[in-house]
Amino acid sequence: MGSIKTPLDRVMGNLGRTVAAKRGIDIHSTSPNRRDSMSDEAIQILSKKEYLSDNCKTYTELELSSAPDKEMARTIQNIKGNYRAPPKGDKQLGFFSATLSEVPKKDDRSFMDVAVFGLGRKPSFKPVIYDLPDAVISVQGGSLHGLATIFDYDIVLFMISHLNNEMEQVRQARGRGEDSYLPPRTLQVPVCELLKAIRREKGGKRYEQLEKALNRLMSTSIIIKEKPNAAKTTRRTGGFNLIDGYRAVQRTDNGKITLLSIGISNWMYDGVVRTSRPTISTVHPDYFLLDKGLHRFLYRMGRKCAHNKPWEYKIETLYQQSGSTSPFRSFKADLKKAIEDLQHDPLPDCTVEWVEKRKQIYIRFTHARGR
Repeated sequence: MGSIKTPLDRVMGNLGRTVAAKRGIDIHSTSPNRRDSMSDEAIQILSKKEYLSDNCKTYTELELSSAPDKEMARTIQNIKGNYRAPPKGDKQLGFFSATLSEVPKKDDRSFMDVAVFGLGRKPSFKPVIYDLPDAVISVQGGSLHGLATIFDYDIVLFMISHLNNEMEQVRQARGRGEDSYLPPRTLQVPVCELLKAIRREKGGKRYEQLEKALNRLMSTSIIIKEKPNAAKTTRRTGGFNLIDGYRAVQRTDNGKITLLSIGISNWMYDGVVRTSRPTISTVHPDYFLLDKGLHRFLYRMGRKCAHNKPWEYKIETLYQQSGSTSPFRSFKADLKKAIEDLQHDPLPDCTVEWVEKRKQIYIRFTHARGR
């Protein structure tokens, strides 16, 4: 790709011309061909309303893409005096400069309180609809591969984590007065590094299982709709698939994938890139070692709700938000057994209790101090 344009070049589209005129900048000193190409680029950037990060290559462009005229003019004036463009050839952000397994894992809080996947190891083929106080969330798997499982979702956690890590580096560079390219929308990763990051064993059937998981993630679609008269919520809305496709970049002679390219969905990319405070939470590394889907679901529920004080859910609420296709009686028995098991080997940073009061069963979550 070519070098980054100057800050004034980046906004010299229709809106940029208006700002330039207000500041008395002569745009006619640029050749007609270049003016037209910049106009097309600016229109492409500024016409995107649902995903403000679409088509933005640098952090400066991201800010300018959503700024009103007056604010844009001030931003241009400040950037012109304080920021320089990165040197040519530094588009790669050194994604693998740190060991992948060392990056803290993150999860999107927009759906930490519901299961956008099946809790079992085998895929389900039934759609799930969550009717929540603030939104309706619909989850459906493909007819060929089925719904992604909670274990498949480890790959999504990996992608969110490294996208967030890259954006933190971009924002740190901005704090030093430098502009930086935004992270790519496609993550290329060696399979051995991916398996290590999500704490999976290498070899054997892991590579075959990984490809099946990617197919399920690619075909699982989620739609989040806010209710018209619901109370104010921080939950983001939209429709997307858990991943935006994948490609095997390298395979061994026997067909085993060794290098993957995975597309990050626009919805997830935008949720991390377009705000300085993404709605994501850190996931404890030991989460990836939990072997039962119900234990993972309980951890996610506790991580979403319990922070400074204990939080309780009615068991009926947990049943609804688990997406379980089992009868309530079976879910209740399985959940009680799962919580009993946790008394001897608890979840990381969180305790879960079965509480009976006023002829009602509650599940109480308490986080360790400081979490």
